[in-house]
Amino acid sequence: MLKSGQAVPVTNVPFTIRLTYVPQTQACQLLTAGFDLGRTNIGISAVRQDGRCLYLARCETRNREIPKLMAKQKQHCQASRRGERLVRKHLAKKLGTTMDGILGRILPGATVFHEGKQYILSGRLSGGASFRMLGCGEKNFTASRCTVVQKNRGLVYVN
Repeated sequence: MLKSGQAVPVTNVPFTIRLTYVPQTQACQLLTAGFDLGRTNIGISAVRQDGRCLYLARCETRNREIPKLMAKQKQHCQASRRGERLVRKHLAKKLGTTMDGILGRILPGATVFHEGKQYILSGRLSGGASFRMLGCGEKNFTASRCTVVQKNRGLVYVN
């Protein structure tokens, strides 16, 4: 119908077309629309008089999720105002997990020396007091005993 010009597209999602001509036969049906309004789940249906279901949909809202996300955002803003982020930054500096100068902040993927061996940093623990190295399992390395040779230059996925 679209190729022959009998219809034009209205929207892509959901796909809807509009006829450009008046059809010879027009049939109207009586439908019953049903809505089940819940807090997170909304059910919608359209049923003919003989009981055959023509449309059935379930929509899930984010009503439970949104307040949690808003509370998290509020905590972040309040922490910023109270200076807690600066306190964490100063603690990281005190524990030796950040470096002044060209190396900057230590991120996963950085090259680290510990007791004469070279490792790749995979994560930080205990607010930066300990490091985890790639390929060393659950072993923790004390951050103050590690020497950062080169910081991460790009995004590294560490599993």
